[in-house]
Amino acid sequence: MVNHKLNSFLLEASQNVPFYKNYFEINKDRNPLNLIDYPIISKKDISYNLDSFINQKYNKENLILKKTSGSTGIPLEVYKSSNDWLTQLKVLWKFRSREFKIGPSAKYLVFNLSRYSFDNINQRFKHVNNNILAINITCISVKEFEELSKVILHFQPEFIMGTPTSVCDLIYVYEKYNKLTPKSIRYVELMSEPLFPFQRHMILQAFNCPISNHYGCTEVMGIAQQKNGSNDLSIFEENVVLENIGEKIIITGINSIAMPFIRYDIGDIGIINQERQSLKLRAGRSNDLIFLDEINREHSATLCKIINNVNRKVNQITRFKFYQKKIGLFDVYLSIRDTTLQNIVKLLFKNEALKYGIFNNCDWNFIFISFDEFYRLQDKNKFAYFENEIKDKK
Repeated sequence: MVNHKLNSFLLEASQNVPFYKNYFEINKDRNPLNLIDYPIISKKDISYNLDSFINQKYNKENLILKKTSGSTGIPLEVYKSSNDWLTQLKVLWKFRSREFKIGPSAKYLVFNLSRYSFDNINQRFKHVNNNILAINITCISVKEFEELSKVILHFQPEFIMGTPTSVCDLIYVYEKYNKLTPKSIRYVELMSEPLFPFQRHMILQAFNCPISNHYGCTEVMGIAQQKNGSNDLSIFEENVVLENIGEKIIITGINSIAMPFIRYDIGDIGIINQERQSLKLRAGRSNDLIFLDEINREHSATLCKIINNVNRKVNQITRFKFYQKKIGLFDVYLSIRDTTLQNIVKLLFKNEALKYGIFNNCDWNFIFISFDEFYRLQDKNKFAYFENEIKDKK
């Protein structure tokens, strides 16, 4: 069934999408029904030639326009037909219904994501429709949270959808203002960021319900998601075909008819198990690299592991961010529950870092800031745990 769907999708793209039609006219030795005969494309390739990636059967003006977050650079315009959009959406709701008994009529909380943009930064909630309540807890005061918590309690949400950072922030605010988290929550769906064990523990303690890590993107929507009780992400076979080039994840969205994404380098890294149709993601993106010296690189996920190991011992760090200033020098921004434990947290961090054997000559400039101050370090709606100020000369 999936192979037939893939073949129909590829045939449609090769005949009606200018970029691919032109590609196969030039490369006559390539087979348009063979996925590996298609070129690997990037966000830059599409943004520079946007109209050539739109199916000629569709009038661009009649398509639904979505934009990527732009967390890796310039936001990309993504065009979908209403049928594309509904088909991709149905895949997600079918999964939630089967695995977590959560249907499309369920009420849920979302955070101040770009698609639910608020009128101003001081607006604390917005009823998107009868089923969706968008909330904004950025630098929220006691009085504001008193009102917001009443709104949430009255709304009676059944699940929460958001990044691990935003959900943990919400829990922390409830904790900070001595409020009980809503008892109506029976499922938490996380996305857009890596989920660390200490965050999972925090969410489980607060809501005592199933947690599922969702992996998707604006371009094709659902890519993979954790089933109930599973650690791996199960690939949405009815929506995407995935490949590994090294550890890079290459996606083909077989329900993106109006604007096809074929062998698209999304910029993430992970290992695909084709036999089990499952995926293990690595934290961060393929270009989130630490410069150890002029030649050697290490993925920034290692720094996140150090934080997790520290939290296993003291469970103090609620937010963190790393900036590599130059080789061997890092700014480490931390927010901790008990500010009297700063020296202990610093010592534990340094000891954990030394265990890896690659940070022996590094200097760590620790900067402790409040939970609320972290919002000024946040760009758009996704929180980047690591930024590198060094340009790669390799």
